[in-house]
Amino acid sequence: MNRYTVLFVSTLLLRCIAGAVQLLAQSQGPFPPDSPDCRYLDDYRYLDSLEERNFYECLKYCPVGRRSSFSFGGESRFLYLNFSHYQLTDKQEDPNGYVLQRYLLHGDFRYGNWFRVFSQFQYTDSHWRTGGSLLIDHDALELHQLFIGLSAELGGSILQLNMGRREYSFGNQRWLSAREGPNTRISFDGLNLKLKSGFVLDFFLLAPVALGPESFDARADWNQKRIGFHFNKPSRSQNHELNLYGLWFETITSRPNSGAIPRKAALGLRDVLTGKSYEIDAEIMLQFARVRGRLMHAYLAGINASYLPPLAKERVLRSGWMHSIPADVAVKTG
Repeated sequence: MNRYTVLFVSTLLLRCIAGAVQLLAQSQGPFPPDSPDCRYLDDYRYLDSLEERNFYECLKYCPVGRRSSFSFGGESRFLYLNFSHYQLTDKQEDPNGYVLQRYLLHGDFRYGNWFRVFSQFQYTDSHWRTGGSLLIDHDALELHQLFIGLSAELGGSILQLNMGRREYSFGNQRWLSAREGPNTRISFDGLNLKLKSGFVLDFFLLAPVALGPESFDARADWNQKRIGFHFNKPSRSQNHELNLYGLWFETITSRPNSGAIPRKAALGLRDVLTGKSYEIDAEIMLQFARVRGRLMHAYLAGINASYLPPLAKERVLRSGWMHSIPADVAVKTG
């Protein structure tokens, strides 16, 4: 069986599975919320108001007693990629293309509004790529997320503490992201303290999870610590959002000439204005680093604008501008 037959059969099978899930998910009850980028943000406890639930709804919300519940889910992504002359040569590097696959399976346990345990497994793979799989395209079965969440209500505010391995995604995901684009998503080990009170304020101490070639061999790399905060304040009209963030990076390496900056800090401000037919996203960020006893700095400033035509369902006209001096260039030029 050649690769094109496998590609056709796999695509048809995935389409049938998606259609079956969509059919099972049909319900007369409340409409589910918009699907977020990170699965731990899902909350299907609104299904508790239904007297009868179909199979899909029972899978997403399984009450246990009066105050606790389970939720299960999964997702898959199947991509076929074909590039011609991507190295700008006359040679056809990969004439037949290659396939990327990603599978995620998760479970979520909640007890009331103050305790939860969330876990998620990830498996990614690539096939037929000339030169073999890239590191970000292949990962044997791993425990991608496992964390404990504690919550407490303080007056009109909510305080949350998350401990363990988790995906993180803030703002436009410039500094902390779950890395949706590549085949393998990334997670972090550490602590996250969140305060919600008309605004959202996050403090975190994190280390990225380094992947290995074998199953269940992912380990946090505490030689690349990230310490920081993220502040988000939406307006009452929900069309204006202000973000302020600060990050401290610490990198420990055994290679003295690797070029890595051992310690650096970043402070940024992002402002998003959204209307019925437009969105304007402006950001400015400053970086500071001390190298060989000298204080170096770099900056980034950018603005993106998008427009929604009258008959379109999503913003398709986009333009942007960005100017920056990367930190490594600033260090080298002094």
